[in-house]
Amino acid sequence: MIWVTWQQHRFEALIAAAMLTILALLMLPTGLDMAANLQQSGLAACIDHSNALGACAAIREGFQERYVDLEKYFGITLTALPALVGVFFGAPLIAREVEQGTHRLAWTQSVTRLRWATVKLAAATTVVVLSWTAIVLLTMWWHGPLDQLHGGPFDAFDIEGIAPVSYALFAFGLGVAVGSIIRRTVPAMALTLGLFAGLRLGIEHWLRPEYAPARVITWDTLADKRPAFQGAWVFSTQLMDRFNHVLSDAQIQALFRQAPGGPTAVNQYLHDLGIRHAVFYQPADRFWAFQGIEAALFTVLAVLLLGLALYWVKRRIV
Repeated sequence: MIWVTWQQHRFEALIAAAMLTILALLMLPTGLDMAANLQQSGLAACIDHSNALGACAAIREGFQERYVDLEKYFGITLTALPALVGVFFGAPLIAREVEQGTHRLAWTQSVTRLRWATVKLAAATTVVVLSWTAIVLLTMWWHGPLDQLHGGPFDAFDIEGIAPVSYALFAFGLGVAVGSIIRRTVPAMALTLGLFAGLRLGIEHWLRPEYAPARVITWDTLADKRPAFQGAWVFSTQLMDRFNHVLSDAQIQALFRQAPGGPTAVNQYLHDLGIRHAVFYQPADRFWAFQGIEAALFTVLAVLLLGLALYWVKRRIV
């Protein structure tokens, strides 16, 4: 059964190996270049001596400008890759066989439908986990100089740590479950993509900030500059009144309609009313705790979806 599964899905395994090879060929030279530039430009020394960061602003800006596009494009690619696991690997795994009727041949060869599905899912899950573990390790090495620049890895939360492996596992489980239920490859691929994107974005924007109570820093509108949040995840900037109530958009618009002209006059006006700037953030030292929470959440969802797929194969597919 394992040999048959390999014969059926060796193409997907080879695609995973090819994808990892291509990523390595792209990331190794650029990663080595970033690491070398971090040392040769003197930026590493600036980061090690945080009191010298002001004097090294030009070096920091130069480094960031040199690699900003590279960071953006790799970030987009690596964030999107787990969805492709669900669409092109998970959704067709069972749906294609049921659609073509080849599952009936397997079930007539003294192989129970549960064993057939379990072996297929176990083999494919192993490939997904191992492939994504390798990709994440490569990404964390590659992104290391940028993490030093930003003061921590929160800016790369979706592509570093243990959560990205769970994203890929969840996408795979979602694709398998949807494919088992729909039994049509193309519709299953489309639905998998939509469901994965919706859930990922929903958790990122609404649930993730609530994993732990946010910290808040406020400062006066007349202050010369805002506090530094090195390595933190800043997810909300608001205006707050003297009673620590966050102002709504309507209240802010009303305030600015009544404010005198000119930035200095506006800031003085807000100061006189007791209005302060407020930033809600998660500190850098919560990165791994948040990673653990999100990885556990997506792993549990993946296990439930794979269990649903096995149930559907055993009870509903004929």
